[in-house]
Amino acid sequence: MYLQDIQSLPLLKSSYKCEQDIDRRSQILTMSSCVETYSFRPFTTAQSGASTEVRYKLTFRREFDARTTADG
Repeated sequence: MYLQDIQSLPLLKSSYKCEQDIDRRSQILTMSSCVETYSFRPFTTAQSGASTEVRYKLTFRREFDARTTADG
């Protein structure tokens, strides 16, 4: 028996959605927000199940010149 003969159904169902804001003048990414969802299919039905949702957000705060030293 070879490994390619073994078949299984996907155990996880996942999706993601991201939104980004870019400042048109400076062309700097000012915000990125994402949501990921995961469902463990063997324990999931239409009404309930084993699932998780991950949310994260990145926000631009300030810009500085990396060529200058911390002392000034």
